[in-house]
Amino acid sequence: MALYADGSGQYQSEYDALWQSLVPKSGHAATLQGELVRLIGRLASEYYRNGNMNWSDGFNNMAKCLETELSNHFDEPSDQQAIQVYLYQIIKNGETGICYYLDGEDIYDKITDYVVTFCRQNKSAVLNHCLETYHYSY
Repeated sequence: MALYADGSGQYQSEYDALWQSLVPKSGHAATLQGELVRLIGRLASEYYRNGNMNWSDGFNNMAKCLETELSNHFDEPSDQQAIQVYLYQIIKNGETGICYYLDGEDIYDKITDYVVTFCRQNKSAVLNHCLETYHYSY
């Protein structure tokens, strides 16, 4: 099982605090920070709990939102490339139904690390425009 799913991610307490403060009980988050936390949580949950059995275009669009928004906020080309590669693999896993369960850190953990880092670097609320831009409904 992955680290964040097990409660032992690199920034677990910070991630949990972000979830509690930024992600609503239902629906979309008001801020980009909250929405990115919510989206990686949704994608990881679909993977670990359901084996991507419910994967649809909505999940593809959520992953594309994470890829674009995170890549746009990290200046280092190596970070941008890593984000793109990890999210490409998440989409590929979802579309093919192939699940590579690993003990220890996996691609969902790595994207979660980037989301936490994004939230650290962007303390002021950034308006969430993901739903309108990327067209997903859950």
